[in-house]
Amino acid sequence: MTLACCLRSRGASVIVADDGAPGSSSRVATGLIHPITGRRIVKTWMADTLIPEARAWYRALEGKTDTSFFRDVEIVEAFTSAGNRNDWSARTGDPAYAPYIKAAIGPGGLGESLLLPLGGVTVQGYHIDTSAYLSAAGHLLGDALVRGTVTGKREWNGMAFGRIIDCTGYLARSNPRFGQVPLVPVKGETLTIQCAGLPEGRVFNAGKHLLPLGGGRWHVGSTFDWRFRHTRPSGAGRAELEEFLDRYVTVPYRVEAHQAAVRPAIDGRRPVIGMHPDHPDIGLFNGLGTKGVLLAPWLAAQFTAHLLDGAPLHPETDIARFYN
Repeated sequence: MTLACCLRSRGASVIVADDGAPGSSSRVATGLIHPITGRRIVKTWMADTLIPEARAWYRALEGKTDTSFFRDVEIVEAFTSAGNRNDWSARTGDPAYAPYIKAAIGPGGLGESLLLPLGGVTVQGYHIDTSAYLSAAGHLLGDALVRGTVTGKREWNGMAFGRIIDCTGYLARSNPRFGQVPLVPVKGETLTIQCAGLPEGRVFNAGKHLLPLGGGRWHVGSTFDWRFRHTRPSGAGRAELEEFLDRYVTVPYRVEAHQAAVRPAIDGRRPVIGMHPDHPDIGLFNGLGTKGVLLAPWLAAQFTAHLLDGAPLHPETDIARFYN
């Protein structure tokens, strides 16, 4: 929907065909923007560009729709080993990371209900309520948002369109036009829990996260499964998440919901956008993986400028890289 809203803001005629599936990765996603990721503790790709773009986009859409779905959050990164602590300490002294890493927290600094045995650091992050965002974007699109799927023909209810953009996530693997694009579906599972005894002011992260939703409710996630046999919530996924909770949470909690979805990841970890080089009426907007809420605004602006102005795409995201 981000791409559609961006195109519409430039005056393009757009129809969004959405099947409204409640288990789509966009609706199940945590919506957490973390500027520092990975085992090597590095800034996420293009963080210094993507984060300001995302903040501006979400704040502007909140204003247009008189809604609230975007918030600044403080993320507590718990040190998980001595080596991990040393890696974070090295980043703390690097000026390039100064806008993001805020302060150190000593062992036990979160109280008795949430264990922090080795200490940690706080990081500036952001959270988007993805369900609220999709509702707001849908409201902005109005009649341009329809329920259904596209069969491949460039028409809808008697209206002809010049292009079709495939935004179907991991399901694009079944589109024969994009067989050369190395999409790698990754299933993820999350829990929503009720736990009144945890400190709600921050997100807690130690390989998996605890994100406060308010009223004693927490989002817990998420798993990574590259060899899944089905897309439903699984006993193994729940057990993995509860093992994380039991390692760090010392007070009782109750599981309210268990969800699963499939992320549209891609081999090489860079998203893919653009029109098919041999079929210029068919395009792709995909491969955003775990960073969809961060990547989508910038990618949508790039693709919109490409479609309407002929601007070049960033070479690391251009679909042409798979067809050269």
